[in-house]
Amino acid sequence: MIEAIRLLQQEEQFLDSDGLEFTSQIRDEYKDIISEFLEEIFYLARIRELENKVSASKKMDIETIKQVVAQLKKLNPKPYTLQFDGDNSREVNPVELINELEESLSGIDGNESKLSTMDIMFRLEMVCDRVFTELMGCFKGEEETFELVFNRVREKLNQLSNNDMLLLWSMLKSQFGEDRIRGGFIEYDEVLPQGFLETNGIEKIKDCYSWFIVKYKPLTILKMIENGIYGSPAGLPGVARVLSMNSDKGIPRVSSLEVSTIRLVSRLVALYEKLTWTKKENLAKSISVDEDSLIFGGHYYDEFKKDLDNKVSDPKKILLPIMERLLKYAEELNVSFTDVSQALWQYKLGQEVIAPLQLKEVKSKKETDLQKELSKFLVERNILSFGRTFGRSEIDLYTKHQLGEDYVIEVKVYKTGNPSVSKIQDNIVQLQSYMDQVDQPKGILLIYNCTDNLIVAPRHWFNGRLWVLALNIGQVPPSGRKRTIELVPSGDIEKPIVFSETGRVSKKKATKKTGNKKTKKKTTKKKVTKKKVTKKKR
Repeated sequence: MIEAIRLLQQEEQFLDSDGLEFTSQIRDEYKDIISEFLEEIFYLARIRELENKVSASKKMDIETIKQVVAQLKKLNPKPYTLQFDGDNSREVNPVELINELEESLSGIDGNESKLSTMDIMFRLEMVCDRVFTELMGCFKGEEETFELVFNRVREKLNQLSNNDMLLLWSMLKSQFGEDRIRGGFIEYDEVLPQGFLETNGIEKIKDCYSWFIVKYKPLTILKMIENGIYGSPAGLPGVARVLSMNSDKGIPRVSSLEVSTIRLVSRLVALYEKLTWTKKENLAKSISVDEDSLIFGGHYYDEFKKDLDNKVSDPKKILLPIMERLLKYAEELNVSFTDVSQALWQYKLGQEVIAPLQLKEVKSKKETDLQKELSKFLVERNILSFGRTFGRSEIDLYTKHQLGEDYVIEVKVYKTGNPSVSKIQDNIVQLQSYMDQVDQPKGILLIYNCTDNLIVAPRHWFNGRLWVLALNIGQVPPSGRKRTIELVPSGDIEKPIVFSETGRVSKKKATKKTGNKKTKKKTTKKKVTKKKVTKKKR
């Protein structure tokens, strides 16, 4: 359909060169192609689900945040000074912080429908969460104040599902470590309670997450600044974002890709009207979509329509780039949206969060037992999965997605030793041999990695067909692991995966065995030499 638009535009150029006008026939062709393209995009990217998700993210409980800000204001927080390199310093004024919070909240309250999703997210996460973190630093040593805010945050977290809470906890844990690109939080013994990051159990995890964003995050940042470390991670939902949760919505995590997709669909609707001289309501009916939806009547549509009406943008020039980008985004969302990959990603996060408890249990089980557990996990989420036999081959797990895609899942357990690149490659070859027996499936290699080595694989389908999902549940925490095997997309169809190793393989056991063998050989040699000498004397 994109190629059809390209050819249609070439035809227009010929007409223009001949002095002919833009005809109703060409308008009708634009109408047919764009409506058919949009119908395909709605199916491919599940636009209806995405629209509901984006709309839900705009519904906020601003009143609760206002109440907490008012309570903190009554406590008359004291200013403090941040000391940087040399004589550089900055005074943190709580009055200014509270004014900034009140101004941001008043800009959101009652205006959610008029603001874009990105605008709301920016105000809450990049402004309000940041300001709350600095403000809580004013109450250092005042445990009653921390407990007051903790209780409000903890109450909100009860609204989250276990899977959503595990996801948040996993995000929190991933923000620790100095090897992060932007720098991570540092685990100071004098700030965090002992074993804080190894907490298990949903209720305890909710407690720890609440305490972290209310108390330990501000204190950790202050300690880092004292030690000359000025960068800290962003993106973790903080006090304002959690308090803003609606009772029935939780925290809808809306990615920039999802927002960009909605924005582009809205722009395409506006272009349809401009190029075809047809009302958007006709387009909505032709693809069976509600004409009052976010896409057909929201912020993104209104803003872009103004640009077109004011001739800021040329509709013919930007039509193809928008369609090409939209198709690319929709294909990316189609991969990330599948129930199977989403469920397995949640399974991975859950297993890694409770890793210390799971390690002994996983090591004691056979691969077939773990396959059954994984199958049960998928079935509980309405994803049909079962073992399947083809001739002499037996597939660990075979699932069929509701959109018609088939998945072959190969389960492997690395219990001891040092996993090698060749071992992972062999497992991939085995998976591919099973995939060849099914018509156009996708293959997933799921590795229970119980060793102290780290296997890092992206959330990416290599060549669009193969995904390696490593569950790192070893005893040693990520910061203590000395060796990493990383899988990186190569962009080469023949060899889609590049393997990268850092650190060294542990050789303690191997050295000991080699030493015994050498000692044994030397002893034998001495005995032979002695016999020869004796024989010579005779």
